[in-house]
Amino acid sequence: MSLNKPIYKLRDWIDKNKLYWDALSYNPKAIHLLEQNTDKINMIYLCQNPNAIDLIKKKQDVIDWYNLSSNPNAIEILKENKNKIKWKELTYNSNGMIILEDNLNKIYWKGLSANSNEKAIELLFKPKNLNKIDWRILSSNTHPKAIELLSKPENFHKIDWKVLSSNTHPKAIELLSKPENFHKIDWYSLSLNPNGIKILEKNQDKIIWYEFSLNPNGIEILSRPENYNKIDWYNLSKNPNAIDIIKKELQKEKNKINYFSLSLNPSIFELDYIAMKRNNQNIYEELIKEVMKPSRVFKNPDYDYIEEFFGD
Repeated sequence: MSLNKPIYKLRDWIDKNKLYWDALSYNPKAIHLLEQNTDKINMIYLCQNPNAIDLIKKKQDVIDWYNLSSNPNAIEILKENKNKIKWKELTYNSNGMIILEDNLNKIYWKGLSANSNEKAIELLFKPKNLNKIDWRILSSNTHPKAIELLSKPENFHKIDWKVLSSNTHPKAIELLSKPENFHKIDWYSLSLNPNGIKILEKNQDKIIWYEFSLNPNGIEILSRPENYNKIDWYNLSKNPNAIDIIKKELQKEKNKINYFSLSLNPSIFELDYIAMKRNNQNIYEELIKEVMKPSRVFKNPDYDYIEEFFGD
């Protein structure tokens, strides 16, 4: 148990009846709502949800192991069910090296080329493994050592510029910004890149608005009156930073919001302080009952009861 565990509720202007439970099952802030509606959960989506581990543990007989294998918070479950792991997907998992380091023969090297985990990079960059690198996939890797390797003159020709255009690392953006590389930019990929805003701001005629509508750092540009008709509402509906635009649009009788995408948007939820207070009160009461047991009261007065109660 933990004090101040975040509990979220739908914003009062969101119509729950129009939302999609499949998409809500994927939404990391929908956990409290899903716990109250377990019969509506879609396990394929839930197994991809990094915040849904406690729920997933209660439904182990219907786990989708393909999607769970890529869930970074599911390592404990995967360790206990190694015979069910989908090893290709685990190789992409940012926490998968905890299991993979003892199962090197099952590594999918293309997946490892995308993995920015420090241990994954160490393994990938060992001299004996350099020939296993997928350079196209590595172009998306945000680890500093990956960018450093790509930037070396002898490897420069191996860069996939379309993939690099989606790379959020500042050094990747620097490479794209250089005059000699500017013509190599893939504007579809860059339009979605949250760290590509400075380039996009100066080249708005090249923005791909469908992709840009999902860019969390593109809200200021999207909000301008001259760009409002360029918005792709399917993508904007799931943009977590577009909640003010979404609220304004929903006030219209005929709005353009896509409710499946909206169901994926974590920003349709807000902290439920009343539920959190109630949750904490229950924990406090349980703590008091436990601490005040006669068997504890007569222990060493210097003993840390709270540490015992909350400790492992």
